[in-house]
Amino acid sequence: MKKSFFYLLATNYLLLTVFFLLLTVLFPLSVFAQDITFTSLVNNVADLINIIIPFLIGVGVFAALAGMLKYIAAGGDLEKLKEGKTYIIYGVLAVFVMVSFWGLVALVHKSLLGT
Repeated sequence: MKKSFFYLLATNYLLLTVFFLLLTVLFPLSVFAQDITFTSLVNNVADLINIIIPFLIGVGVFAALAGMLKYIAAGGDLEKLKEGKTYIIYGVLAVFVMVSFWGLVALVHKSLLGT
C-alpha cells in the first residue's frame, strides 16, 4: 500500500516540523506580494533561525542540568549514574552543535549579503 504525502507528514514529526518552518518562511513572501529575491529569502531564513536557535540552546542547557541532577541524585545506583551522564553528554553536545550552526548561519549570511 502506497502511503500518501499527508500520512507521512502526520507520522513523521521531524518532516512536519521542517514543512511548517518552510511554510512559515515562504508564506509571507507570497501573501504580502513582495518581490521574492534571494536577499529577502536569506533574510527570512536567518530571522527564523535567530528565533529558533536560542530556544534550542536553552533545551540543551536544560537537558545538561537535568542530567547533572540525575547524576547527583543517583546515590550510587550505576544505572542512574549512566543515565545522568548520558543526559549531560547529549545536552552539552546539543549546545555545541546549536552554537556552531548559529555561527555557520551568521557566517554564510554575512558572506552572501555582506550585512
